Amino acid sequence: PYAIGWQNESWDSGAIREAAARHGHGRLSKPEAFEVWCAIWGAECLRAMKPGAFLLAFGSPRTHHRLAAGLEDAGLEIRDTLVWLHSRGISKSRRYPGGRATTLKPAIEPIVVARAPLDGTTEETIRRHGTGALNAEACRVEGRHPADAVASHDERCSEEACVADCAVALLDAAAAGGENGVGVQLPPSRFLYCTKPSRAERDAGCERFPEHPFNLLPSTKTSGPTRNPHPTLKPIELMRWLVRLASPEGGLVLDPFTGSGTTGVAAALEGRRFCGIEIDEGYLRIAAARIEHWTKVGRKEEAACSRARPGAPARGSVRRPTGSRRRR
Repeated sequence: PYAIGWQNESWDSGAIREAAARHGHGRLSKPEAFEVWCAIWGAECLRAMKPGAFLLAFGSPRTHHRLAAGLEDAGLEIRDTLVWLHSRGISKSRRYPGGRATTLKPAIEPIVVARAPLDGTTEETIRRHGTGALNAEACRVEGRHPADAVASHDERCSEEACVADCAVALLDAAAAGGENGVGVQLPPSRFLYCTKPSRAERDAGCERFPEHPFNLLPSTKTSGPTRNPHPTLKPIELMRWLVRLASPEGGLVLDPFTGSGTTGVAAALEGRRFCGIEIDEGYLRIAAARIEHWTKVGRKEEAACSRARPGAPARGSVRRPTGSRRRR
């Protein structure tokens, strides 16, 4: 949840205030309640994290500052902010006379990078726990140190061409025609680019589930039936890169908001163990099926390449927590 009242769903507005009230924080504004709620689940995550372990949390451009403040209040250290450029948002602003609007078209999604307190120095934490620093070497793009921006293709792009305002197309064009400060032309591969989740990627492993109409926004045309109707599905390639960046080989990845399981899929493909928590029983079943499917795909790829992936294979364990219901 981003606390933006997405489609007036209670899990993205009212349920957040209710959770804050249950912890003794009444009469808060929606942004204040969101910050308190982030501190609540952030503290629970910190309790399960090793010293120096990293927490990555997607946020909204309008509320990510409250997300960061809540995680900081929980005892985590804010280390960085990644920006995911996807160009797939739809402007929700009303039209006003003179071509005016109250908001811009959303094209980015911030990712807050937080870290649990160290056990001594960074070097000591790395030696004792294998945590404390990001795996930059495993996330290089064409040999370059990983940047704090990741780009995805626009929803309207095809296999043959990008639309004019696609983030990838704009970055490619800038790189092809621009130079850096020392007069050396920059290739378009200086950022990680990932494609949007295809229908095949979204539904893989879900063949036994019924199809549902999928319409991300009520004001747009229904895009067709799907077996995985999760509204905030992330690209597997993006999540694989983040899993490599933030967790050691063979480490345990925890996702307290598993949704349809893309983090677990990424963990399975990257040789990490995975523990997911999801409150919605429908998404729980979808997540388990997707993780099982992609774990088999990863093993087949390894066999085809005649090489073993380092670290223990991920076995997604997804459980439903007790307490109040809240969708993610």
